[in-house]
Amino acid sequence: MRTHTKFFNFSTLAVAGGASAVVRVAMVCNDLAIANSSLGHYKNLSPNALSRIRQGGMLNFVRMSCGHLREGMKAIRAIKNDAALSALVTRSCRFDFADVVIDTIVCRKLRAIPVGADVRAEADKITDWCCTRTIEFLTFGGDFVTRFLQEHA
Repeated sequence: MRTHTKFFNFSTLAVAGGASAVVRVAMVCNDLAIANSSLGHYKNLSPNALSRIRQGGMLNFVRMSCGHLREGMKAIRAIKNDAALSALVTRSCRFDFADVVIDTIVCRKLRAIPVGADVRAEADKITDWCCTRTIEFLTFGGDFVTRFLQEHA
């Protein structure tokens, strides 16, 4: 993933409607990028070398990503409740993951790892799910924040 430094007029941004939610999306994107990169580092360690540290590191960054995704979902809720920001999403970048999370987590009961299941295999599935959602959020956030800043700062 590449990063790009852009400069904006913060005085203009400070008075733009909805800027708080947009800045939160940007911050979540930054935090997710760091957590996801670190998770990738631990996943690439040799499975036999420091296996407890490898597994603990992976779980730490998955938990960290889940926390950041939770914060991202709060920002998504603020965007959904703001007509102008919601219209910007409709015009530019649909974030289907938000719909899936609301449907899966809020509308249905949380899934637990079954007692008879291989805990490591199930945890790896959760890790992969979290990584995929992180990439989806980063894609959405990058596009959404860039479009907002182009229009308002």
